[in-house]
Amino acid sequence: MAWEAQLSPITLEGIKARTGRYAEEGIRVCWVYPGVRPPRWISAVPAIQVRPPQGRETAWAVDDGLAGFGHRAGRWDFREEPLDRFMRWALEGQVVSAGVLPRYRRVYRVVDGEQRRFTRDR
Repeated sequence: MAWEAQLSPITLEGIKARTGRYAEEGIRVCWVYPGVRPPRWISAVPAIQVRPPQGRETAWAVDDGLAGFGHRAGRWDFREEPLDRFMRWALEGQVVSAGVLPRYRRVYRVVDGEQRRFTRDR
């Protein structure tokens, strides 16, 4: 499995092409983006957005790109997890990149005290 830190600007077509080249070689890839705002391609390829430790946090965390389906609410919700835990899950096949059906593309999270809705295809 490849872990690609995407630090420079890249087009949607460019990152899809690079992801395709990995797939042709039989290599799974997860793009890792450390920026403040989610990149436009976050749901087009297997990707996460991470944030550095803040305050008393002692570890990097997955801030976007990880979601779980809440059966009671009938919707997807963002999950924030320590980066090392996410990496272990990914390497063990416990978390995978998956396309989302159109009716479930809305993902919810609380930002600055209010609930916001985001759209994700993956």
